[in-house]
Amino acid sequence: MKSLEVLIIATSHKSLGDTSADTGVWLDELASPYYVFKDAGECITISTPDGGIIPIDPKSEVKDALTDSTKRFKTDNQAMYHLSHSLPFTEVKAENYSCFDFGLSLFSFYIRSSNIMGVRCRFI
Repeated sequence: MKSLEVLIIATSHKSLGDTSADTGVWLDELASPYYVFKDAGECITISTPDGGIIPIDPKSEVKDALTDSTKRFKTDNQAMYHLSHSLPFTEVKAENYSCFDFGLSLFSFYIRSSNIMGVRCRFI
């Protein structure tokens, strides 16, 4: 079976509203689906509105927030490359992907191009 071309979509937002508080993607919301797809042999691209380095919410990197996926992600050279080289939205061609994952901090879902493949929701 041919592997899927998966586009994981993350944020470029690095400050919380009009404050100077740091924010970004919740690391587990990126790392967990990344390994679901990677371990299934799928081809992964990560995209953000601005492209480039993906900001990580510092609260998602504290000891109590770490998961097996986040620990694995931080030591995975390929994952870290994706983290610092995301594709900007302006370069995404949706027709090149068969699966999309939107890591929207506590709510994520993925769809298949021609029909809904599944929904992933997690509320903490």
